[in-house]
Amino acid sequence: MQGVRKAYPTLGNGVHMDLASGTYTVLDELMYKRLNWIWYITQPEPELKGGSATMKVSSDMIKKMHQEVE
Repeated sequence: MQGVRKAYPTLGNGVHMDLASGTYTVLDELMYKRLNWIWYITQPEPELKGGSATMKVSSDMIKKMHQEVE
């Protein structure tokens, strides 16, 4: 948590958004030094199967996201 606080010194005073090309992250510090984060990436929507609007991501999908951000 110390590294995150060093990068985002205002964390804890509300929601923090970190913007980059094609992506952004929302960070929110919770009680007891816990961090809630959401990483949004601009990309085509996945094909929905059945009635579900959620999907389980694979390791390959996560690797691809990291490569695209770099």
